[in-house]
Amino acid sequence: MAVTFLKNSNEIRQALVSLRPSRIAVAYIGADWKDFINPKDLTEIIVSPTIGSNPRAIRDLVKEKTWDNVHFLDALHAKIYCGQTKTLVTSANLSAHALDLSGLHEVGLVVAGSVSRQAQARYNDLKLLAESNYHNTRKKVQALERLEVAWEKAEKRGVMKRNRAATTLADVPLFSASRVAPQDFDVCWYSYDDVKENIKVIRKSRPLLLNEEGKFCHDSMHFAKRDPVQAGRWMIVWNISTKSLPDQRTPPEWFYVHAYVPRGVIDECYPNLAAYLGKDEPTATPQPFQIDDSFTKAFYEVLSNPDRFQAIRGAGPFDCEPWSMRAMRAEMPGFLQALRAWYRAHAASFKQPPP
Repeated sequence: MAVTFLKNSNEIRQALVSLRPSRIAVAYIGADWKDFINPKDLTEIIVSPTIGSNPRAIRDLVKEKTWDNVHFLDALHAKIYCGQTKTLVTSANLSAHALDLSGLHEVGLVVAGSVSRQAQARYNDLKLLAESNYHNTRKKVQALERLEVAWEKAEKRGVMKRNRAATTLADVPLFSASRVAPQDFDVCWYSYDDVKENIKVIRKSRPLLLNEEGKFCHDSMHFAKRDPVQAGRWMIVWNISTKSLPDQRTPPEWFYVHAYVPRGVIDECYPNLAAYLGKDEPTATPQPFQIDDSFTKAFYEVLSNPDRFQAIRGAGPFDCEPWSMRAMRAEMPGFLQALRAWYRAHAASFKQPPP
């Protein structure tokens, strides 16, 4: 039987990298859980849907792994990370509070052989218990909604810290040395065209989007029928010129999809409507980062290259060849790498250059 004692959070983090756990049971999960494990390695997880867990992290888990692979157990306190041949049993939850260098004082054991098998058998017991307590998706959704209400109250009272946007794009994980990947935002153009909302459809599916006079008075973006638009997602939106390049007189800005209405616009190319209700309305997640002057410059310089990122720019509003969100997302890794390269080339002009 091989046992390795881990004396602090740094050693636990390093063990998680080599362990690559596929099944995890932890009492609490933080919004930064992806900083410590690779989501692609994760098959399923058990968490406690109580105030120590960040509800935004659970929403993120469900988006990554579906409800079938996210299990709830209210009284869970164990922390078990199951790898292929070894298991980590530890005091550390899956959060920066536990695993950052400035976090709590944690310890753990990496075990192999018969002890690992016993630990993983205990994980299986916990999973069965979780499935008996939350035997359908509806119960899980209700538990998460209760947690979101409790979390919001705790944030307002100052008990929980609110998630805040990173200071600049250079602070986002995609700019770290370990990960360059698309984050939870899209990049979409807009133009100042006269459009007509389909009030009949909006009134039927989302009547609260209309004012007392029955008019739609919110900022909106319009998408093709097959675009996989999702409510609760952030977008960077930018004004397109007649040459299908950025109109640099208008800076890019954040747009949050509070509501999505198929056929909410009377338009042949882009009939589906995404609505942004304004900065005062709550969002499920904070802005991924602040759009500052340096980002605006990088964004427009990279996007204005006529030989690259045609799928992000598309044909523009002047040719009814619908821009494709799927094609845009396929180009996002290269686009974000190009932004990172621009930041590195101009790092001397930043007070806090990217890593």
